[in-house]
Amino acid sequence: MTRRPRIAVTLGDPCGIGPELLLRSLPSLCAAAEIIVVGARAGVDLLEGCPIPFAWRPENGSWILAANGCLTPWIDPTPGITAADLTLGQGSAASGLAAVSAVRA
Repeated sequence: MTRRPRIAVTLGDPCGIGPELLLRSLPSLCAAAEIIVVGARAGVDLLEGCPIPFAWRPENGSWILAANGCLTPWIDPTPGITAADLTLGQGSAASGLAAVSAVRA
């Protein structure tokens, strides 16, 4: 039995292109490995209404992102940052904190 590689992906700045790139690339990533995403869930929430449907599912005290046919565990090191704290396309102290916290986690 061959074990699939396990890869952690950081979201980057939640106000940048990282959340959309993640949603678009999930099918390819999930086909190649077990993916765990680390970053501010608020960055994906900013994409509400984008052409790529997604949903959050709570599971055992953490979150699973369901998008593009993939179920991906998600670690949010900054759960206090919400979409209301961020503006798509505009960096801020909150988005910088989220990006740095994801890399540290």
